[in-house]
Amino acid sequence: MLACAIEGRARTIVTFNLRDFRAADLEKWQVRAVHPQDYLLELYAIDVPGVMRSLTAAAQGRAVPLTVPEFLRRLGRSLPKFSEKLLSEAG
Repeated sequence: MLACAIEGRARTIVTFNLRDFRAADLEKWQVRAVHPQDYLLELYAIDVPGVMRSLTAAAQGRAVPLTVPEFLRRLGRSLPKFSEKLLSEAG
């Protein structure tokens, strides 16, 4: 995956498998590896409306549409910090 990031000139690899990437290799190529939850929290801090639009589209685009809170609760299984933050801010 690091080779793909280098070839594609990506600066960030989003992965659940952070331990697969040695810090020295990432630093050498000026690439960072970040957990999906942390990346989503970064995006949310930068563009709340954009993240909410994407979540709404993902929730409604399912075979069985969900509300955004329902979708966030499901995401909470693998992205608990992200899910909890958005659910708490929603009210």
